[in-house]
Amino acid sequence: MGDVIKPEYRGKQISKLGNQTDIAATLLAQLNLPHQQFEWSKDLLNPYSNDFAFFDWDNGFGYMTPQQAVSYDNSGQRMIYVRNKQTPESITNKTLLYGKAFMQQIYTEYLAY
Repeated sequence: MGDVIKPEYRGKQISKLGNQTDIAATLLAQLNLPHQQFEWSKDLLNPYSNDFAFFDWDNGFGYMTPQQAVSYDNSGQRMIYVRNKQTPESITNKTLLYGKAFMQQIYTEYLAY
């Protein structure tokens, strides 16, 4: 892996959940360039950015937090993956709810185009 641009991050390992959409905000922030137009992207080096990852496919989605990860099948209306089955059900349900809300917001914006 290459070096980061800002010296304060050199040699540090950052453990933050994210996905490919976060690359834009992370790199632009390193270059001190605005990145607000990438509203679905977060700066992974910002300690205040939320620690989560979202992914989707043609008929489902996944949502991960440090406490839990779930994948949901929209066709079957059921969770098809739960990372840690020992996690309290309330946290698993909250993770699923966040994933549904994120998917709903993306879909709503998509329909507005």
